[in-house]
Amino acid sequence: MPAVTSLKEDCVLKTGFVAAAVMAASVFCGSGASAAYIDFSTSNGWTNGALAFDNGSESVSVRGVTVSAGAISSNVSVANIPHKGLAVCSGAAQLGGWQLGGCTGDAAYLDGLGANEFVLLDFGPLTVNLQAIHFSNVDDDDRFSVLSFGNGANSPATEMSLDRNLADGVAYAWSSNYSVSPSSIFAIGALGDNDDFNVKRIMFEVVASAPVAPVPLPAGGLLLVGALGGLGLMRRRRKA
Repeated sequence: MPAVTSLKEDCVLKTGFVAAAVMAASVFCGSGASAAYIDFSTSNGWTNGALAFDNGSESVSVRGVTVSAGAISSNVSVANIPHKGLAVCSGAAQLGGWQLGGCTGDAAYLDGLGANEFVLLDFGPLTVNLQAIHFSNVDDDDRFSVLSFGNGANSPATEMSLDRNLADGVAYAWSSNYSVSPSSIFAIGALGDNDDFNVKRIMFEVVASAPVAPVPLPAGGLLLVGALGGLGLMRRRRKA
């Protein structure tokens, strides 16, 4: 399992761009909310399945997908590349190796040239507020999009925050320049031909968790409970 960074902050980022140095800072914003980080910049090879990340409190699975008209159109390969972050290969990936050359016919980024490449983040039973995204390999013509799938990944996106500009000429950039409602499933990616970048980290806040269903007691267990209760009653009568 890839290494994961989880940090707790008191400040919720709401607008603008934030330098990477904020990772080491704790700023009081009066919200009282606690933010968690997951880092995607450690090595893990190309896979057609999902990458799993767990920080001990929350977990997320990540898949590579292509998006058309606000809906997922296909599953493609995904990897997390050292010091860069998540990449998607809609060409032919050399599964198991993370090397940049392991993707044929495509670049090892999230890019919109040809297919619109996205990473699909699935938090399972958790509903989270996606607060900020840390991008790498950014240049001055990159824009990104965030999709929220409130009805599940098999349905079209319920919300889309489209074509948000990244900071010009910055290799690494935090951004909270988008607005989508809390959800369990998000997609982050590129829709334009000139857009190509990696996703290095995310910052989020858990706002709800699905309740754990009680484990039903087998019928034999119910009989045992009844029998034990009967024995207790008989003992009390004998003492009386």
